[in-house]
Amino acid sequence: MLDRLLHHGHVLKCGPRRYPRAPTPWVGDLLDPTFLEKALEGIDKVYLLNAVTPDELTQALIAYDQLRN
Repeated sequence: MLDRLLHHGHVLKCGPRRYPRAPTPWVGDLLDPTFLEKALEGIDKVYLLNAVTPDELTQALIAYDQLRN
């Protein structure tokens, strides 16, 4: 999926795992609203693929809340 986005000219930020072809990799905590606020600056579309963990819903809701603001 990421290769297709890059092929169509999209600029990607990927994390926390590093995607070698993404120009702006970042590492952070999806439970940290301050981190997410900075990571999402200038972003107009998000594909959130977070890990299956006990707090995955919380991670997604924090990201959603940051995107709404």
